[in-house]
Amino acid sequence: MAQAKYKQQTHTLDVSHRNIAGIAGPILLSNAMVPLLGAVDTAVVGHLGTAEPIGAVAIGALVFTYVVWALGFLRSGTAGLSARALGSDDGGEVIAQLGRAMLLGGAIGVVLFLAQDLIWLLADKAVDASAPVKNLAQDYITARFWGTPAQLANFAILGWFMGQGRTRAVLGLQLFLNGLNMLLDLWFVMGLDWGVGGVGAASSVAEWITLGLGLLLVKGRIPQLPRHEHITGFWDSKKWREVGIVNTDLFVRALFLTTAFVWITIQGAKAGDIVLAANALMLHVLTITAHGLDGFAIAAESLIGQAIGKRDDKKLRLVIRRTFIWAIGAGVTIALLWVLGRDLFLTIMTNVEDVQTATAALWHWAIILPLVSLWCFQLDGIYIGLGGTRIMRNAMIICFAAYIGLWAVLTPIFGNQGLWAAFTIFFGLRALSLALWLNRTITKSLTPAPAGGQDAPAHS
Repeated sequence: MAQAKYKQQTHTLDVSHRNIAGIAGPILLSNAMVPLLGAVDTAVVGHLGTAEPIGAVAIGALVFTYVVWALGFLRSGTAGLSARALGSDDGGEVIAQLGRAMLLGGAIGVVLFLAQDLIWLLADKAVDASAPVKNLAQDYITARFWGTPAQLANFAILGWFMGQGRTRAVLGLQLFLNGLNMLLDLWFVMGLDWGVGGVGAASSVAEWITLGLGLLLVKGRIPQLPRHEHITGFWDSKKWREVGIVNTDLFVRALFLTTAFVWITIQGAKAGDIVLAANALMLHVLTITAHGLDGFAIAAESLIGQAIGKRDDKKLRLVIRRTFIWAIGAGVTIALLWVLGRDLFLTIMTNVEDVQTATAALWHWAIILPLVSLWCFQLDGIYIGLGGTRIMRNAMIICFAAYIGLWAVLTPIFGNQGLWAAFTIFFGLRALSLALWLNRTITKSLTPAPAGGQDAPAHS
């Protein structure tokens, strides 16, 4: 009976406001834990009495983010591909997409673990920070790389559940991962006095334990999928080619996007430990903002992907309109929260007065960014659902080039304020470029792809 009910739901794509909120709600709750974890990481070392540990976590996190979180395409790519397979009622292919993503992620994670010394050597040359900050940052990175295979496998599992709209499972996994991570943070740093290295170790241990829980949830989900007994073509070269194209496009996009974030920290390090720490706190603000908007982008990924699987143009466009309404409301709400929450945030994050003052001078960007970034974040989710990864890749490259050009012009005049102005304009340009190609991408995505191809149109 339960399976019959589920099959009926897959044949009837629900794009109501209630269902959109039902998908986005657990994501918003789970995402609230992610920046909170970063805030706890910073706050734990932020009360050690100096700015160096804050800068060290920022440097260590940026290096790890640049290398590993650029591989977040495993989540997005798996979400889009599994959503379209589910829309076609092909449960076997839904399962196969998870297997391919986990195999790919685990292999990349092992390679990164083995290459960590080379990665730090390159990072050491790229980041201009003080010697104490670098030494502490290396402790963090060494500990973090032990968890990379598990983290990338977890990306695949999270994306798999997101693509199916099973966001309560995502919420459960994220609450477990981040809650455990924060407890280990406090134990390793405050209890065992492991310092900055303890922050990295807490993350690695939590990733491995969460992977075990994720696999148990996957095992329970499989019997509920339609036609789940028929897994064919796992090693099909055409399927792997599709995975390769989608994930390569998303990787290139993620690499440039991550570089844009990393650029903030690199420039802050050149300006001194106080500016470095202030920029690190502002990036936490942006992370909180992004995760507050992400729920409706993921709702768009899932529902649009399923609409593509069903070739349902009417519901696809309805999803776009309705998820944008929710995203606009979320962006305005977040901006208002930052208007009211500045002093509380700074008090929680650090007791170093110079860092508080430097961050307060940048706070107007915290208020502006949600209103600008909501458009490109939502369009990202829409394009992933459509399979328009090539458009996303090319638009990102063009906008990143504009960002660096703006930085080169504005920073000599306005200093660190010019850097944040260029960063904000970068988000606006991303939204504009994606909006220009949206109708054409929808039309291409609704057209059945040729054998071995992908739904994404070329950026011509």
